[in-house]
Amino acid sequence: MKKIILLFIFGFLFKSSDAQIYYPFPTSNAFWLEETSTGAVILPGWCSKVQHTIVGDITINSIVYHKLEVTRIDYFYPYPWMCVDSIISAYPPQYEGAFREDVVLKKVYYVPAGQSNEVLLFDFNVGLNDTMHTDNPCGGFIVSGIDSVLVGGNYHKQYTCSSCDPPFNSIIEGVGGTAGFLAPWCENFEAYHTLLCLNVNNLGVYPDGSSCSPLLGIENVIANAGFTLFPNPSQGVVHVTFPNNSSSKRILIFNSLGEQLDEKWMIENQTVLDCNSYPKGVYFIKVVNGDKISMKKFIRI
Repeated sequence: MKKIILLFIFGFLFKSSDAQIYYPFPTSNAFWLEETSTGAVILPGWCSKVQHTIVGDITINSIVYHKLEVTRIDYFYPYPWMCVDSIISAYPPQYEGAFREDVVLKKVYYVPAGQSNEVLLFDFNVGLNDTMHTDNPCGGFIVSGIDSVLVGGNYHKQYTCSSCDPPFNSIIEGVGGTAGFLAPWCENFEAYHTLLCLNVNNLGVYPDGSSCSPLLGIENVIANAGFTLFPNPSQGVVHVTFPNNSSSKRILIFNSLGEQLDEKWMIENQTVLDCNSYPKGVYFIKVVNGDKISMKKFIRI
């Protein structure tokens, strides 16, 4: 009996001491996979799976940050909480911002795409009843509890917020929020955010030992778009052709940052896009045909 008690005490002390070590965020070979609703969670609607990937470094205002790309697939789901049905749209990787971490001060900063000033994302020096973060659109994250959770074989500190919506959202050292790395602490009506997993060096570290696979399906959406582009690459003029003359279709053009550049309607089975004014680079053509959405990439040379 004494041996069992001693083993229990030893394990508790080991866990407690392990949680005192500060575990920083990954800086390379990592991605966060999240799920969010874009429609109702009670009735059929839209949902999305979003992947944030570290893709190298970037210098902003003479400070080195870790660059993030975001990839997203939208699904239609016929039943609540089932984000696994048919793909309705896919968005190729695009730059979304960059982060850096001051390991000594235990603070994480973020610069959104299109901006140059950083905001405080996480502060891991806080204690009970302190506000961890105030730059989030949902307001501050007031710490109601501090414990630890297993991440990649080590116990990381976990900060809980009972006043957030939904309650008991958490922020974990080296992981981010359980609602998502960049997700808000509060939810919009009939919407939700959740972090599915974190993958570092091809291993699912959160939840510990999870099978955290990258987001798949984007290339399939692009490959099976149902229309052709010619020529591709193009020096400025692109012909869009459908195999049959169906209903009118809306065509949207995006740059590699996901910014919409143009929009037009296509009534016949083919049309011509004048892209002569676009700089050389990669672009995406998105076609909305009734309830079907498809996309293809073209290169302006």
